[in-house]
Order: sequence, then C-alpha cells, then structure tokens
Amino acid sequence: MTGYNKGMQSRERIINHSREIFNELGLGITLNKLAKELNVTLGMLTYHFATKDSLFVAIAQDYQLKLNMVRIHNPEPQLSLSSLYELAGRVMDLQYGFRCVMRYIASSSYKQTEIFDHQTAQFIQSKSRLLYLTTKLVESGELHKSILEGNNYRVYLFVFTNLFTNWAISLETYDYPETYESLKPIYLKGIFLAYLPYLTERGKEALKRVNVEY
Repeated sequence: MTGYNKGMQSRERIINHSREIFNELGLGITLNKLAKELNVTLGMLTYHFATKDSLFVAIAQDYQLKLNMVRIHNPEPQLSLSSLYELAGRVMDLQYGFRCVMRYIASSSYKQTEIFDHQTAQFIQSKSRLLYLTTKLVESGELHKSILEGNNYRVYLFVFTNLFTNWAISLETYDYPETYESLKPIYLKGIFLAYLPYLTERGKEALKRVNVEY
C-alpha cells in the first residue's frame, strides 16, 4: 500500500470517527482532546486538518456526497408531495448521523470564512433545487401557483429551509431527552407545514398517502 493510500485512509478515519465523537460529546472539545479520543497524535490530526473549521468542512463535504446518493434514489418523474415527504425522511436520517455539522454550521459566523464559504455554496445549490421541486409540484397540481408569486416563495423558503436545517438544535436542546425516533414524525409534519397555505385538494390527498393530514 502506498503512503498516499495510507494517508487517505487515515484522513477518512479521522473524518468518520470525529463525526461520531462530536455527535456524542458535543462541539466544545478541543483538537487536543479530539486527538486523544481518536487515539492519534495531535500532530497527525493537524497534519490533515489544521483547524476545527477545516475538519468540519471535510465532514460537511462527506455529508454532501452521501446526500447526493440519497437523492439519486428519488424518482423525479413520479415527484409528488408524498414522494418528497418520504425523501425528506431519508434525508433527516442522514442529517441525524451528521447532526454535529448541522449544529456547528448554525453556530458559525461569516468571519469563519472556510466553513462559511462552503455552506454558502451549498445553500445556493439547495435553493436552486428547491425552486425546481416546488415548480414541479405546482405543475403537478398539488400546490397552488401562488406559492411562486410575490414574497410568498421567499416566506416559504425561509420557513422550510430553517426548519429542515435547524431541527437538530431543537432535538438536542429543547426536546432533550426525547429520542430522534419519537420526534421525527413531529418534525417532518412541522417542516411540511410550510406547504399548508398552498395545498390543493390533490396535494392534501398526496400527503394523506403518507399519513399526514392538516
């Protein structure tokens, strides 16, 4: 095995195990403490990731790769609110495994340029995808076209994206010690409340197929 391959394996191990440690122990641990938890030297850790921000960027990139794999299995030709709801559930399961990075990004500022620039780029992509999905749901007759008019879409986007990216904070702060499994249906229904003012009868029927009624 070449030194390069060993280095890549070491890097991947650090990313995966760091995510698990941050999930369990919280974000406050130092790189020195993290190195001890990983059973590596601080020098080895900082060789791959000089700062906590650079490590979290790598964790966030790993999340994005896995998120793209989840999306591949969503059959867009059959897109409906029910299929979007089920997809959102799978994304939440992935987010739960990466909840430390969701919390880290939520607590960071624009002055942390490395993590901020990464998240800004991802948010631009997410906004574009969400507009595409919303337009398709209007075309399918499950949402009223008014969702795309005036400031309606901006309000919807604000509610949907904030709930979908910050539920992990509620889980580990306000709703502790309740479990993710017990709260997932509540969080999902809350996220999809963003569609409520724009649901057509066809849209309501689509959500009933996944046992969601308003």
